[in-house]
Amino acid sequence: MDNLKNIVVGIDYTKSSDAALAQAMRMAQWNAAHIHVIHVIESLVVSDLARAYGAAEAHTEAEVRKAARRRANEAIAAAQALAAVNAETHSPRSEMNVDIVIGNPFYAIMCCIRVVSADLLILGAHGTSTSHRGAGTLAAKCVRKAPTKVMLVRENGRRPFARIAACIDFSESSALVIEQAIRCAQQDSAAIDVLHVFSPPWQVVHYMSPTLQASPDFQKQYRDHLNSRLEEFLRPYESETIALNVEHHLIEATEVKWGITEFLKSSGADLVVTGTRGRSWLVGMLIGTTAEAIVRDSPCSVLAIKPEGFSYRIG
Repeated sequence: MDNLKNIVVGIDYTKSSDAALAQAMRMAQWNAAHIHVIHVIESLVVSDLARAYGAAEAHTEAEVRKAARRRANEAIAAAQALAAVNAETHSPRSEMNVDIVIGNPFYAIMCCIRVVSADLLILGAHGTSTSHRGAGTLAAKCVRKAPTKVMLVRENGRRPFARIAACIDFSESSALVIEQAIRCAQQDSAAIDVLHVFSPPWQVVHYMSPTLQASPDFQKQYRDHLNSRLEEFLRPYESETIALNVEHHLIEATEVKWGITEFLKSSGADLVVTGTRGRSWLVGMLIGTTAEAIVRDSPCSVLAIKPEGFSYRIG
């Protein structure tokens, strides 16, 4: 990931949040970027605590803020120690500010992104109210609507990435996906699996063939065409990937989303880079169904890349 100037990282003191903070530290060191840490406490929590303890709401809010800032400082210190262990060079510590906000978590994070012109939002994949499977509600909503790249980090994703999967569908976003995958791999000396999963036409449009499957010759010709297209797509990046371990994979699956998630499980990838809108997106959709499934079902951390010109009006 290159040319980052401002990274927003949302924390909620869960294990995946701690991992997200550690990754934010590493990426900020690569780019000498400014880190904006934000922890949002829902207004209703403060009101409920004030009623429960019979205290003034202003006093309760001050106490909650104080406790939240103390925990934030503890989380930052732990992430800085881990970042120092993982760093290959003794980079200067990145600038950082911490905001404790009372309000709606989604709107507060979106506001922070816009105020600081964030290049990247990093969140834990799941929060305090969700299971350890897939992404939490807030994280998934941010992937759909945030006007920037979003990284969701799983709780075991604190360290440098070793294997990165880049999902390519030849849409306009695919170039952005491979570029970001290469940048991350260069920083961590990671291997890259360039992945194109396709749903074969002989399973979908079988009525064009005299049998339920197209002839073996046609199937081979179709796969050869996709292989050639994938090689041609990667050719402009050869100079950047010459020092990296890069493999490309052409995978047939009845559903593209299932093919991708199964590959992620079997390959041991610890980061998947995907566009949020593919070739078949519908007008009005904020995120494609394949990207939605990757965010929901990925066993590893996710870096979601928005198409050029993406915007979403909040409120």
